[in-house]
Amino acid sequence: MKQAKMNKLVRLTVAFLAILALTFFACTNDKEPQVIKIGAILPLTGPLGYLGEVERKAIEIAEEVLKKEGIQIKVLFGDSKGKPAEAVTVAHKLISVDQVDCFITSTTSVSRAVLPLADRNEKIIATLCMDPSIQRDSLYAFRLYEGMEQEAETLLQYYKQKNRANNKVAVLYINHAGTVQQMNDYFFPGFQKMNIEIAYAEPFELSDRDFKAKIDKIKHSKADSLIIIGFGFVYPTIFKELAQHKLLGKIEITGGWGFIAPNKVPPQLLEGVIIAAPEYVFNKNEKAITFETMYLKKYGELPNFDGAFAYSAAKILVEAINKSGGNIKNASELIRTMGVYDDIFGKVEIDESGGMKVPMGIGVIKQGKIISYKSEN
Repeated sequence: MKQAKMNKLVRLTVAFLAILALTFFACTNDKEPQVIKIGAILPLTGPLGYLGEVERKAIEIAEEVLKKEGIQIKVLFGDSKGKPAEAVTVAHKLISVDQVDCFITSTTSVSRAVLPLADRNEKIIATLCMDPSIQRDSLYAFRLYEGMEQEAETLLQYYKQKNRANNKVAVLYINHAGTVQQMNDYFFPGFQKMNIEIAYAEPFELSDRDFKAKIDKIKHSKADSLIIIGFGFVYPTIFKELAQHKLLGKIEITGGWGFIAPNKVPPQLLEGVIIAAPEYVFNKNEKAITFETMYLKKYGELPNFDGAFAYSAAKILVEAINKSGGNIKNASELIRTMGVYDDIFGKVEIDESGGMKVPMGIGVIKQGKIISYKSEN
C-alpha cells in the first residue's frame, strides 16, 4: 500500500515536471511579434506646417493599411518645425528613448541634418525631398520623392517640344540651396543648350512680401515665358503683382512643385499655368484612387502629392523591414534592389543609389484644376 502511494506520487511529480518543462519551452519560443517603429520627423508647425500635416495624415493611413496586412507597426511623430537643429534633437530622442528602426524625414535641410545620425546608428532613412544626391551619402539613405532633376528635365522637354529657340525666358526662384542647385545644374545649362535666352533670373527670399521691383524687371525684360519655382504660399503676392503689371495672359507661366502644393492664389489668376509634375497629379491609377478614397473617408479632404509620397515611403520601408525579419542591413539592400515596381505613382523605379524615379508629365491649370496637358491639346 505504501509502495503504491509512493509510485503514484512519483508519477504525479514526473507529470508535473513534464508540464512545467513544456510550459517553459513554449514561453521561451513563443516570441512576441516584432513591432516595426518609424520615427517620422515632419514640419508639423511653423511656416511649413501645411506640408507636415498632410504627410502625417498619409503616414497614418499607411499604418492602418499595414496593420490590416498583419504587420505590427508603430509610428512616432516628431515636429522639426522646419528647422534642422530641432530635427536633430527629435532624432536623438527617437533613437535613444523610442528605439526606432527607421526614419521618414521631410524637406532637404532637415533630411541632411538627420542623415549622419541615422547612418551612425544604422537606421534606414527615407527622405521626402528633391535633393538628387542625398541618398548617396549613406547605405541606409533613400530619396523616396521626385528628384529636382526629373522636374527640370520634364519642363525643359516641354520647351524643347514647343521649339522655343531664340525666345526669351525669365526665371524667378526661391533662394534655397536645393533650388539654386537645380537652376545651376539643370535649368540654366538646358536653356543655353536650346538657344533660349535667359532675359532675367533672380532669387527671392522666403520672407519676401514685396515683388513689385522684381515683376517690373520681368516686364521690361520682354521675356516670352516666366518660370516660377518656390513654395506655393508665397505665390499669392507674386501673382497679384503679375496681374497689376498686366502680364497674366501675355506671358506664359510655367513651374513645378510650388503650384501643386496648397496655395491661396485665386484660380482665375492661375488659368493656363504649365506645370511639370508626377503623372499621379493628373492621371491616377487604381492604387492611387484607393489611397485617396481612404484619406477622404478619414479626413474629409483629398491629399496632395506630398501625402502620396509619404504614404508610399512608409509602405516601402515597413514592408522591406518586415520581409527582412527586422534585419536593417538586409532591408536596406532589399529596397536598393527593388528595381521597377507598381506603386500609386505608376511604374516606379528605385535605382542602385537609392533614388526614386516616378513617371513625370506636363499639366496645365484649367478652372482651378490641374489636368494633363496632352488631353488639353
